[in-house]
This record gives sequence, C-alpha cells and structure tokens, in this order.
Amino acid sequence: MAVDPLIELRDVSKYFGELHVLQDIGLTVGRGEVVEFFTHPESDRARDFLSEILKH
Repeated sequence: MAVDPLIELRDVSKYFGELHVLQDIGLTVGRGEVVEFFTHPESDRARDFLSEILKH
C-alpha cells in the first residue's frame, strides 16, 4: 500500500444488468505512481466505468 495515497478505492463492485463484473476490488495509487489499465479493445463499458470512477 502506498504511504501517501492520491487515489484510493475500496470494496468497489459493479454490475451490468445481471452480470457481476467487479466484486469488492480495491486500488491504491500513491503520489508519483503511474497506473495503466488494460481492457479488451471492444470493451467500451470497462473503459467508461474506469473513467467515471477516476473522475471523482
């Protein structure tokens, strides 16, 4: 875990209809760290979801 978290997500869950795509995940990004997410090239939903949670 980063000493000085810039972004911290805890217990994140996401459903698309009946499909449970994320269950209780967490992420901590510290100052100066670089994080890259890889999703399926046709996965607009995953990209949009990550963009939305990182806006707030």
